[in-house]
Formats: sequence, structure tokens, C-alpha cells
Amino acid sequence: MRNSETVKNNFQIDFKNLQELKENIGKLGEEYVYRHEYEKLKGTKYQSQIDKSKSQDHTNGYDILSYTKAGVEIHIEVKSTLYDSEVFYITENELSVSERMKMEEKVYKIYRVINLADSDRTEIHIISDVSRENLCIEPIVYKAKLNNT
Repeated sequence: MRNSETVKNNFQIDFKNLQELKENIGKLGEEYVYRHEYEKLKGTKYQSQIDKSKSQDHTNGYDILSYTKAGVEIHIEVKSTLYDSEVFYITENELSVSERMKMEEKVYKIYRVINLADSDRTEIHIISDVSRENLCIEPIVYKAKLNNT
């Protein structure tokens, strides 16, 4: 490859374990939100209809399908952090799905689960207006490859 070089270092980062840790944090947050929604809907017919399997298909753009007590669907994207952090990551697909649902007059929310490392301080912050206008979006990851010219 032209305009590139290979450098080898003596240290190693275990990217597989790092990815597994991120996935486990996400799963913990999703379970926390599921239990929150389950308790919220206690005594309604919607309690048993909460669907947390949505997270298995990343093209959905959300993790959990829940409901209001009146039966209105809520599409929930869960963003989890071990500590208190204002920053979270959102994909282009999640933004696009939120915008499409807004146009279709469907409810799409982000549930920010913070402080997962301290169960006494774990909280959910709900973002109801998931839009490019309401969020400070910073493009930090790009797909790239060298030009073949």
C-alpha cells in the first residue's frame, strides 16, 4: 500500500475482552430498563407485552418495545454507562430510525442508564426528543480505506 507503513509495538490490547465488556454493560442497562418498564406497567395488560428481544436485531434502531399505561408503543434505545457521564454514542441508524418514527408519529426515546457500577446510584435519564436538533452530535468515527490510485 502506498502512503502507509506498518508499526509493531510490544504491548497488546485485548479488543475481544474490551468488546465483551461493552456488550455486557449494554445488556445490564437493557435489563435494568426492562425491569423499570415491567414495574411501571404492573397491573396492566401491557406488562407481559414488553419485548426486549428487539436488541437482537441491530437494524431495528432500538432495544426494547414497551408501552405507556394507555397502550401507546414506546420504542426504547438504551444507552448505558458504568459511571455518571453526559456522553453517549448513537449510530446513524438509531438517529434515522428516531427521525422516521417521529414522522410516523410513533414514540422513540433514549433511556440513559448511568452509574451501573454503583447500584445505589443507578438512574435512568429519559430523552424524549431524539433529534439532531436536540442532541449535540459529533462525528467521531468514519469508515475509511486507502484510495487505490
